[in-house]
Amino acid sequence: AQGSDWFWWYGDDQDSGNDEAFDALFRAHVRGVYESLGLLPPLRLSFPLLTPKPAVPRRELTGLSSPIIDGWADYKEWEETAFYQPAEPDSLLKAFYTALDYEGLSLRFDWQKEARALVGEAFELVIYLGGSGLTPANEWIKHGAEETFLGFPLGYKISLDLATAPSGVRPEPKVWQAAGDGKWQKAKIELLVGLGGIIEMQIPFAELGYEPGDAVRLVAVLLQDGEIIEILPAGGPVVRQVPRATEGSLAFLMKDPVGDDYGPGSYVYPTSEVFAPGV
Repeated sequence: AQGSDWFWWYGDDQDSGNDEAFDALFRAHVRGVYESLGLLPPLRLSFPLLTPKPAVPRRELTGLSSPIIDGWADYKEWEETAFYQPAEPDSLLKAFYTALDYEGLSLRFDWQKEARALVGEAFELVIYLGGSGLTPANEWIKHGAEETFLGFPLGYKISLDLATAPSGVRPEPKVWQAAGDGKWQKAKIELLVGLGGIIEMQIPFAELGYEPGDAVRLVAVLLQDGEIIEILPAGGPVVRQVPRATEGSLAFLMKDPVGDDYGPGSYVYPTSEVFAPGV
């Protein structure tokens, strides 16, 4: 397991053609070392060491936008956003949208029925986030008896419990920050959430410590009676980069006064009465 080739294949600049097989073999050898010494292999060796590739959306993000977080999707409000769909068409969580502006991420969750109709039922929506510089971080999540590896260091989790969410008003999600070793501690961060026909949520970059240029990874997990029933996206995390406002210094400024457009000197403005202002 200490051979240099094993670590070489993990480099971002290398491709074995089957990195997943190398990863599985490497972890099997390391587990064998622990077992030969009569030791219990670390839980981390049960999950891939490779960072999963970003999930591919059904529609790519095409621009910055700031949807109103009210629990309802207005016409074209989410037109420039990316969206993801589950592999199974009959999944309760029908679609997951992500919007981006300079202040934060906006998330939208569509359901097989109106989201407000789920209030009082034993469902919980949990958003796990990672990103640059978030320490300490957790490596896996645990709901029920088994641990689940999401493939990236987890810095925050945001929980919206539909069983106890108020009906007809804005619900208040709980925000937790990773404490390491799978533990979480309550964070005093308030998020804007709208619950109506859909669920919308706004995640502010500054309050969670993200800076321009940081890559923010996130995954949505749907629980029923405390057990995972759906992870979206399923093939890897959503990855969004915190946008950086254009910076620079003014190099040139030219004004264009109205009424001086004479071309080479002989052009005149039309004088017919049909050429009214604005025509």
